[in-house]
Amino acid sequence: MVTREPLLSTESRAIPPEIDRIITRCLEKKRTRRFQSMWEVKIALDQVRAGALVTNRAGRNVLRSIAVLPFVNLSADKESEYFSDGLAEEIIDGLGKIPGLRVVARTSSFAFRGRSNAIREIGRELNAGGLVEGSVRRTGDCVRVTIRLIDAIDESRLWSQRFHRELTSIFAFQDEIAEAVVASVNAVLLTAAASDINSQ
Repeated sequence: MVTREPLLSTESRAIPPEIDRIITRCLEKKRTRRFQSMWEVKIALDQVRAGALVTNRAGRNVLRSIAVLPFVNLSADKESEYFSDGLAEEIIDGLGKIPGLRVVARTSSFAFRGRSNAIREIGRELNAGGLVEGSVRRTGDCVRVTIRLIDAIDESRLWSQRFHRELTSIFAFQDEIAEAVVASVNAVLLTAAASDINSQ
């Protein structure tokens, strides 16, 4: 028994997979899986038009651009804020070395510091298909950093990790986290590319 309508792209090769994905989500049987408003549909279409995120043949998201948002300082002290800002800069520099990936400038992404915009809205304004966000909490010499990579269209979590260290070397800790984020983004890109090849 068929429980789901075929994707439109199987009926017409003229429909781009990104648009196919948006239409399919609009037609989801479960209300919670559908877009909740026409504004969300507009945001998704704007991101496709900007080339921020595309869908490969296997239906997986492929990041074309990414933004690193300022990390939330849960310690409420300036020293932790300096650490979190420096960490974001290290991540931006590292992501900028990935071929074919557009990384939003720090000045643009940091304009969202302290703002409570929805993920989709931030992605639309920055033309970013993926967002790196997180928080920093410091107690004495111990620092806990939580980082997430979020799909800016459907708000799903693509990757997350928590780091907890005694802060003996600020720069070494920042480098460790930046390398982990870059490796995770690379893994997402490689997985999507491999799925695309296998689906051909």
